Amino acid sequence: MEFRTLNYFLGVLENRSYTAAAEALHITQPALTKAVQRLEAELEVELFDRDSRGTEPTKYGELLAVHARRLNEEHKHAKLEIENLKNGFNESVRVGAGPVWSSRMLPQATKRLREEGKNIKITLTSDTSSPLTKRLLDGSLDLICGDIDFPVHPDICKEHIQSVEYVLCGRREHPLSRKSQVEYQALTDYSWAVLPNTLEKLQPLFDSLEFPKLDIAIEVASVDELIVAASTEDYLVALPESLLGKAEVAGVVRLPLKGALYKFSVGVAYMKEAQASSSIASVISIIKTFSWD
Repeated sequence: MEFRTLNYFLGVLENRSYTAAAEALHITQPALTKAVQRLEAELEVELFDRDSRGTEPTKYGELLAVHARRLNEEHKHAKLEIENLKNGFNESVRVGAGPVWSSRMLPQATKRLREEGKNIKITLTSDTSSPLTKRLLDGSLDLICGDIDFPVHPDICKEHIQSVEYVLCGRREHPLSRKSQVEYQALTDYSWAVLPNTLEKLQPLFDSLEFPKLDIAIEVASVDELIVAASTEDYLVALPESLLGKAEVAGVVRLPLKGALYKFSVGVAYMKEAQASSSIASVISIIKTFSWD
């Protein structure tokens, strides 16, 4: 089973067409068809069904795709590791993290690695939990830091570090800041500025109260942008308690809503096969020393 043939197979899978795949891969369609046929003969299964909708993978094709994508990512990772070694880094760890971790924890982790003399390069991808989990499974990430409240998967290890509470905030001049206590109904009276996963986290609360959908005025990619948005308009925002000090410097304060808007488990997640990696273990051990307080 040649690596190039697996890439041809993935090309057909992603394009759902031999013609489109051949064009994208810069080979002739007959050559592509023969390559896939050789792969099917080697595996003794059919990888694709052709019908009026196009070229669809069989159950065997779907299974092979999982492993082929992982091999593809391992190939990219190997090239990255070699390039890093050429540039003076002994190892690298590809980390996926939520907005809070990206802006606060991981820069500290990189600094600590340097201070401890560990020549490990961290490559950071910032996103929400669901796409990061998919990337961990397909091999394009080594480690997830942040929200680990996703379904249990047999190939993934999760380590809880702390539970984080998100509270209601707004600028110091916000009309709700003058109240002795904010009622939940008031959450629907103002527009919100949110991070990509805020709505997903708030939805259970709003469903339980039978409230209408939130009025989302702006979605931002980072906590810093969220604080800036909240400081300039009467938006409502959800912020972790640990960042209230930082928010107050910008004029954003906790509003007097009783209790937290939501809370979730934060920690790290990695593939079980990566447990023996000393570089991943080094990054995790440093992250565990940080406090959210």
